[in-house]
Amino acid sequence: MSPTTLQLRDQQPHIEGSMSPTTLQLRDQQPHIEGNMSPTTLQLRDQQPHIEGSMSPTTLQLRDQQPHIEGNMSPTTLKLRDQQPHIEGSMSPTTLQLRDQQPHIEGSMSPTTLQLRDQPQTHIEGSIGPTIATTAQLRDQQPHIEGSMSPTTLQLRDQQPHIEGIWRPTTLQLRDQQPHIEGSARPTTLQLEVSMSPTTLQLRDQQPHIEGNIGPTTLQLPTTSY
Repeated sequence: MSPTTLQLRDQQPHIEGSMSPTTLQLRDQQPHIEGNMSPTTLQLRDQQPHIEGSMSPTTLQLRDQQPHIEGNMSPTTLKLRDQQPHIEGSMSPTTLQLRDQQPHIEGSMSPTTLQLRDQPQTHIEGSIGPTIATTAQLRDQQPHIEGSMSPTTLQLRDQQPHIEGIWRPTTLQLRDQQPHIEGSARPTTLQLEVSMSPTTLQLRDQQPHIEGNIGPTTLQLPTTSY
């Protein structure tokens, strides 16, 4: 989401959309919905029907009645809920939170902090602070992990094995071999089976039921349901 663009793609696929201060377009590819929105007009047509929507100057709400996705957007908040339910997310100018409800991963990102917690085993936790290059903490709780660390390199190997990682001042990589998450981070890029930089965060859930990227200018969330 940016002041000018919101894109939503549902990968069944039954919804696509883009929104700017003057235009909201929704295209349902079954197809069961079409719509456009300007400061004065919101039109929604659902031909099955499995989607509803309402828009005011501060709020856009979309409800998919199958139902596998819900969302609302205001100048400060975009929330998406996948009702299978395996993912939730909220984004404001200062915070992006993602929760995978299986649950095998949680994460939150703000200008100063990235936290990752793997919940099912639980076999890894991590936090990266404002100085990424100087701070990375990983804790394996079983313990089933080995590692070595120098000023330039931290390597972690999970012996079950469901996670591997390597970290140095420029790179943090996490791979969950179940496999439901992969990631790498450096001062300019964090990948959670995609990538994050000062301008872009991409998330991919490998089931796969959700993909997305977000930066100061763009938030894109495609969703697929089983």
